[in-house]
Amino acid sequence: MNIISEGLKLLFNYVLNFTGDYGLAIIVITIIVKLGLLPLSIKQKKAMVKQQKFSADIVKIEEKYKNNSDKLKREREKLYKENIKSFKGYLGIFIQVPIIASLYTLVLRMPEVSTIVVPWVYSIKLSDSYYIIPIIYALSSVSPMVLNYFKFFKIDNSNNLSKTSFIPMIVFSLILTIKTPIAIGIYFIASSMFGFLEELAFKLYYRIRYVN
Repeated sequence: MNIISEGLKLLFNYVLNFTGDYGLAIIVITIIVKLGLLPLSIKQKKAMVKQQKFSADIVKIEEKYKNNSDKLKREREKLYKENIKSFKGYLGIFIQVPIIASLYTLVLRMPEVSTIVVPWVYSIKLSDSYYIIPIIYALSSVSPMVLNYFKFFKIDNSNNLSKTSFIPMIVFSLILTIKTPIAIGIYFIASSMFGFLEELAFKLYYRIRYVN
C-alpha cells in the first residue's frame, strides 16, 4: 500500500508541475489511473456479461428440462463448468481497491489552494456552498445506467431499469459530496465521467463484435 501511495504521489507531483493547477492535476491523475486499470475493468465487464448470459441459460434449461431431472442436472453441471472461468474476471476488483484508495487519500491530503476547475471557491479543501459539484456528481454517477434505457446499448434481455432506481443513487451521491471537500468532488466526477465513457465504449464494442 505504501509503495502504491508513494508512486501515485510522485506521479501526481509530476502532473502538477506540468498543469500548474491542483484541480486539473486531479483530473489528469484520475484519468491516468483509470487508463492503467482499464484492462482489469474490461475483464470485469466481460465477466458480468457472461454471468448475465449464464443466468439466462439456467432459466432456459430449467424450463426446457423441467420434466427430465437427469437431463436438467447434466445440463446444469455443464453450464457451471463453462461459467467457472468467468469468475476470474472479478479478481480485478480486489486489485483496483488499494490503488483507488491510495488515490483518494492523496486527494484528501491536498493543501488549501484554488483551482480554475472550480473558480467560485478559494480552496479545494472546502465543500461547495453552491452545491454545483454535488449536483454534477449525482448526474454523472447515474450516467452509465442511462445507457440501459436505449435498446441499441442493451447487452442482455433483462427489463429496463425503472426510473425510481435512479433516485437512491442520486440521493446517495448528493449526501456523499454535499459536505465533502471539492478536491474529492473533482476526483469523483472525473472518475464517474471516465466510467461513463468506458461503459459507452464497451457497449459499442460488444454491439459491433457480437450483435452485428
